[in-house]
Amino acid sequence: MAQNYQKNTPRGLDKTKRAPKIGRLDMYFLVIKEAVLDMFRSDRIRDSLNQLLDTAQTECEEMLAEKSKQDGAKRVYVPRKKSSILPFKTVILQLIISQSKSLYGEMTSSLLFSHDHIPTVSAFVQRLKLIHEDVFYHLFTGFVEENYWNHINIYEDRFYGVDGTSKTYPGTIYEESYHVSPGKENAKEHNEMHGNALYSLNEHMFLDIIIQPVHEKDERDALLTFMDRVAHRFESSYEARTHSIFVDDRGYESWAVIARACKHDLGLICRCKDPDSNGLLAGIRDLLPENYKDLEWMDTTLDVTLTRSAKRKFLSNYVYLNTNQRCDECTPDQDFAVTLRVVKVPLSKTTSEYMVVINLNPRIYTAKVLKSKYFLRWGLEIGFMGLKEACCLNSPHGLSSESIRKEFIAKLILYDISACFAYYKMPSESTLKLTPKTKHEYEVTFSDTVADVRRYLAVNENYDLDEIVQKHRRPVRPDRPSKPRVKRAKLTPYTNHKSS
Repeated sequence: MAQNYQKNTPRGLDKTKRAPKIGRLDMYFLVIKEAVLDMFRSDRIRDSLNQLLDTAQTECEEMLAEKSKQDGAKRVYVPRKKSSILPFKTVILQLIISQSKSLYGEMTSSLLFSHDHIPTVSAFVQRLKLIHEDVFYHLFTGFVEENYWNHINIYEDRFYGVDGTSKTYPGTIYEESYHVSPGKENAKEHNEMHGNALYSLNEHMFLDIIIQPVHEKDERDALLTFMDRVAHRFESSYEARTHSIFVDDRGYESWAVIARACKHDLGLICRCKDPDSNGLLAGIRDLLPENYKDLEWMDTTLDVTLTRSAKRKFLSNYVYLNTNQRCDECTPDQDFAVTLRVVKVPLSKTTSEYMVVINLNPRIYTAKVLKSKYFLRWGLEIGFMGLKEACCLNSPHGLSSESIRKEFIAKLILYDISACFAYYKMPSESTLKLTPKTKHEYEVTFSDTVADVRRYLAVNENYDLDEIVQKHRRPVRPDRPSKPRVKRAKLTPYTNHKSS
């Protein structure tokens, strides 16, 4: 039955495993370290990208050469050094800063090429084919490593969002796993891929990506992979794992996700379906309070044991998993025990939502706090919108799945570089008032920041990009409706004299 969460210590909050207290000297060291790293931040970000571009070619050649030996391939595309007009670095940067024009229009308006040495479209496409797609992923993960993972504070809570987005492109080249035939919902045949992204809800950066064909997409498997990667990164630090919190939508609710979070001591906030539906909570409905439907707020802790034995599925506090349900931690020979919180929060007078919470202290993360923290996940949806619109992911320049994957990852690099400037937090607040008399607070416009970053990457001039980005600020009006009222212009006469 339901237990009082104040009497039961959730899994992952054992007193013997709590993080040690941070001393005053350690706090001073962290503050000084952040202050030093923020000096000349635009130069540091640019230098890190240039260093990655300089070392990517040799590292990837060695990696792909070894891979070709293992796979027995006759030829593996690797970047080459000999090219006067289209060197390795120029091709990568051109794909990153490309917009929604045609490929020839992009090169004619690009600052990377002079008017006397504009390459042909065929030369650029052939040069791009010589660069393996692992090179782009290497640059993306290397930039995230230098500008996110190396600067995090393991003693602070970090919230991560995982979601997927579909990318459609012309079906000129037929690929079975990517091809979508015309039907009732699809008027035209096209190709489509699904990108699963790991997103930092604190720093507004994409941290990892898994691209799957549309007919092989599995969002839950991608979430489990991201959880394994985060746990492996902090394998030797229990404090870093407990402060890594995943915020997921109800499409990810499953016992496999809950068991994986308990196994790695990761935090989890997952919205679930109603207990009266066919969701996860329907299997433990008997363990909830009898009047859970009448409660406006609910926060109860349950001890549940996952089993695959048919003999124990009728026992109390046991949940039976059949062979079709994936859960690597629960095997036919061994059960797996989990401790979870079921939280009910009201959205309005008539609607409410249920959440499953793992490894979060109930004294700190109360039901009201969890309600506000879940809305952080909306930042991931805004991130996808900025990736597709501002970074022009909706306007691909390739036709094959390989070229689309390259451009997908290239736009992620452009987004993360822009996010480092657009969502940079001030020492006191994330927004800034221009003067004490200013009525509203101001924030940086992301689309204008992307345009500044494109120019910053193309030209070879050293200047402070922070000062330029701060010019593109707009007022923050949280009380403004979604559709502001627009006053219609009045008709004015063409002449100034009054009619008699």
